[in-house]
Amino acid sequence: MKRPRYRNNQAFPLSISGNNQSSNPKLKPALRLVTKLVCSILVGKFSKIVRLLALVCFLIVPALVQASNHGKLASAQVALQSILDTAPDQIRKGNFITGLSFATLDVLVNGLTHDNENYLRRILDLFVSQRILFVQKYEMKFPSKIQSAEFKLFSPMSTDGQIVNWQGFSSNKALKINKNKITVFLNGDSSCVIKICSLVETNFVNQPDVFYSSLGKGSNRNSFTSEISKNISVVKDLYDFVNFFGTYAFNGKLLPIQNILMNPFNIDCSEFSTIVLEILHDKNIPARYALGVSFPLSERPKITEHCWVRASLHGKEVDIDPTYGRKIGQIAYGCKLPFVLYLGSVESLNDIYSFPISVVRLNQQTEKLSVRRISSYSVYRFSGGDKNGKKRSKERF
Repeated sequence: MKRPRYRNNQAFPLSISGNNQSSNPKLKPALRLVTKLVCSILVGKFSKIVRLLALVCFLIVPALVQASNHGKLASAQVALQSILDTAPDQIRKGNFITGLSFATLDVLVNGLTHDNENYLRRILDLFVSQRILFVQKYEMKFPSKIQSAEFKLFSPMSTDGQIVNWQGFSSNKALKINKNKITVFLNGDSSCVIKICSLVETNFVNQPDVFYSSLGKGSNRNSFTSEISKNISVVKDLYDFVNFFGTYAFNGKLLPIQNILMNPFNIDCSEFSTIVLEILHDKNIPARYALGVSFPLSERPKITEHCWVRASLHGKEVDIDPTYGRKIGQIAYGCKLPFVLYLGSVESLNDIYSFPISVVRLNQQTEKLSVRRISSYSVYRFSGGDKNGKKRSKERF
């Protein structure tokens, strides 16, 4: 019998037309049960032999079904597809292993299509550790010639899920470094270039108990979000509120909370972080703006400055990213994402204006002078390496 040819590199088609559908009503639930059983074995605490046998058996089943009539094939596909469609939902709900298993089965069943390849890349972004060289370059131009300038600088620092192995500073002028402050001696010049290179390892850190943590009863704080905070008792309530509030669009502004509530459209990461921060403060929970950059894998990689919230819940330092929470689900509440670099934190919205670099003093005096800044970021991702730690490949975004 001539083997049918299928499009889109599929192992077997998504649907089959015809009147020869299966009349056996027990086939669909049986295949669904077998698929769930195999998934449980693959992700459970079983030996490698048992997992291998389960995988082999699962791969043989589609071949046996394919050898039968088209009616059984269609029923098998419908039963399996109902499970595969839940992969994104499982991951958004925090069931990472189940979602990854379903996503892997989707590749086995339908082949590596363009859509699920991009989806798997986004999923790998969440769990795969990154070893990168992050380069910050700032070109500062002053309206008049000065002798020296002192800058406050944000750069990568070691924290949970992020380790800075090396960091170097350079400039086209003489400089002096004191923690996060840099003094550049311009000697009458009106411009300078500052460059910071950081070798950073980022890892996925998961705190699954955060999502259902209690936020307490709160205080009698008089704020614009006090009425909203009364309906929020756990972190999950905060997640549900932010997900259905407003629309996202980059605006390049730092809007106060009253403006956000009056016009919740076209707001970006700083506004969503302000909402979460105000509600946490209503609950008498210490929280700050966390500032950094994100560099997710995609067809067109782009490095962007990013803002989220770092709070202290029950004695633990927790990252809450409401912007990415709208994209990838509850995993962004309480987890350290490997594709987000943490550069520092600030207390108030006005302090964000000092990110990523700001002038503290000019000519040894606190002078208010307009400074033109040109910023550029580069991320080199290293993969592989031999025992001596040599890098074999790198990408620049």
